[in-house]
Amino acid sequence: MHPRVAGPLPGSNILFAHLVTLDGQLVGGWKRRIGPKKATVSVQLSAPLSAPERKALAQAAKSYGAFLGLPLLVHGVPSE
Repeated sequence: MHPRVAGPLPGSNILFAHLVTLDGQLVGGWKRRIGPKKATVSVQLSAPLSAPERKALAQAAKSYGAFLGLPLLVHGVPSE
Protein backbone atom coordinates (compact mmCIF):
# COMPACT_ATOMS: atom_id res chain seq x y z
CA MET A 1 0.00 0.00 0.00
CA HIS A 2 1.03 3.56 -0.61
CA PRO A 3 2.46 5.28 2.51
CA ARG A 4 -0.39 7.82 2.44
CA VAL A 5 -3.01 5.07 2.79
CA ALA A 6 -4.34 5.19 6.34
CA GLY A 7 -5.86 1.81 7.10
CA PRO A 8 -8.09 -0.45 5.06
CA LEU A 9 -9.54 0.80 1.83
CA PRO A 10 -13.23 1.68 1.97
CA GLY A 11 -15.41 -0.75 0.06
CA SER A 12 -12.41 -3.00 -0.43
CA ASN A 13 -14.43 -5.49 -2.48
CA ILE A 14 -14.15 -2.95 -5.29
CA LEU A 15 -10.41 -3.60 -5.42
CA PHE A 16 -10.81 -6.99 -6.99
CA ALA A 17 -12.18 -5.44 -10.17
CA HIS A 18 -10.28 -2.24 -11.01
CA LEU A 19 -7.38 -0.65 -9.17
CA VAL A 20 -6.14 2.90 -8.73
CA THR A 21 -2.40 3.04 -8.20
CA LEU A 22 -0.04 5.88 -7.38
CA ASP A 23 3.67 5.40 -8.01
CA GLY A 24 3.01 1.65 -8.27
CA GLN A 25 1.20 1.56 -4.90
CA LEU A 26 -2.47 0.75 -4.37
CA VAL A 27 -4.54 3.80 -3.31
CA GLY A 28 -8.08 2.81 -4.27
CA GLY A 29 -10.42 1.19 -6.70
CA TRP A 30 -13.13 2.03 -9.19
CA LYS A 31 -16.20 0.53 -10.78
CA ARG A 32 -18.12 1.42 -13.89
CA ARG A 33 -21.69 1.58 -15.06
CA ILE A 34 -22.29 1.69 -18.78
CA GLY A 35 -25.58 2.98 -20.11
CA PRO A 36 -26.82 3.44 -23.65
CA LYS A 37 -25.72 7.09 -23.84
CA LYS A 38 -23.07 7.53 -21.13
CA ALA A 39 -20.77 5.69 -18.75
CA THR A 40 -20.14 6.45 -15.10
CA VAL A 41 -17.02 5.64 -13.11
CA SER A 42 -17.19 5.66 -9.30
CA VAL A 43 -13.79 6.01 -7.64
CA GLN A 44 -13.03 5.14 -4.01
CA LEU A 45 -9.71 6.48 -2.76
CA SER A 46 -7.98 5.78 0.50
CA ALA A 47 -5.29 8.44 0.05
CA PRO A 48 -5.63 12.08 -0.94
CA LEU A 49 -4.44 13.04 -4.41
CA SER A 50 -2.44 16.13 -5.26
CA ALA A 51 -3.61 18.43 -8.04
CA PRO A 52 -1.28 16.80 -10.63
CA GLU A 53 -2.45 13.34 -9.53
CA ARG A 54 -6.11 14.36 -9.89
CA LYS A 55 -5.29 15.73 -13.34
CA ALA A 56 -3.67 12.42 -14.32
CA LEU A 57 -6.72 10.50 -13.06
CA ALA A 58 -9.03 12.79 -15.05
CA GLN A 59 -6.92 12.22 -18.18
CA ALA A 60 -7.06 8.43 -17.68
CA ALA A 61 -10.85 8.66 -17.30
CA LYS A 62 -11.09 10.76 -20.47
CA SER A 63 -9.07 8.15 -22.36
CA TYR A 64 -11.31 5.39 -21.02
CA GLY A 65 -14.42 7.28 -22.16
CA ALA A 66 -12.89 7.66 -25.63
CA PHE A 67 -12.14 3.93 -25.68
CA LEU A 68 -15.79 3.20 -24.82
CA GLY A 69 -17.00 5.76 -27.35
CA LEU A 70 -19.26 7.32 -24.69
CA PRO A 71 -19.30 10.45 -22.53
CA LEU A 72 -17.90 9.56 -19.12
CA LEU A 73 -18.91 10.95 -15.73
CA VAL A 74 -16.50 10.45 -12.81
CA HIS A 75 -17.69 10.42 -9.18
CA GLY A 76 -15.69 10.24 -5.97
CA VAL A 77 -12.62 12.33 -6.77
CA PRO A 78 -12.53 15.46 -4.61
CA SER A 79 -11.56 18.68 -6.37
CA GLU A 80 -9.15 19.57 -3.56
